[in-house]
Amino acid sequence: MTVPDDERLRERARALATRPRSGVVAAIAHRGPEVRIGGERFLLPSDRVRELRAMPRLTKLPDAPPWLRGIAYVRGELVTVADLGRWFQTISREENAYLAVLSSPRGPLGVGVAEVLGFREVHVGELGPANEQTGRPVVGLTHDGVAVLDVDALVARRELVIG
Repeated sequence: MTVPDDERLRERARALATRPRSGVVAAIAHRGPEVRIGGERFLLPSDRVRELRAMPRLTKLPDAPPWLRGIAYVRGELVTVADLGRWFQTISREENAYLAVLSSPRGPLGVGVAEVLGFREVHVGELGPANEQTGRPVVGLTHDGVAVLDVDALVARRELVIG
């Protein structure tokens, strides 16, 4: 006796539905380039990274704080460039070889980057809370110490308003 194809497909579907799922992959919470800024590792959300390029020539601004590196002309637009390593007062004083241009509702912001480490995905459950005492604009920290940058909180900081 042969089993019709429809019945065989239904049996297969039932078997797959009842099979325990091993190796379930958690949903991705954040993804983007993992970079080193001021000796620390950050993930820049890919939906906010407009461009990641070699550091262009900067024009210094008079009386600007040391972490405000200046402005750069990027693709026909003036972009404020911040050195988050100096702003966060980290021990490392390494030079920023790259510029990450981040997009936000308030306009673009350039962030100096010392090194691009690769592309990373952070899964749900891998991200722990940020240390509130640092006052840094981060969503949270991964188990291996990568801080996910909160671009909205960063550009909302009054220190970044020029003028």
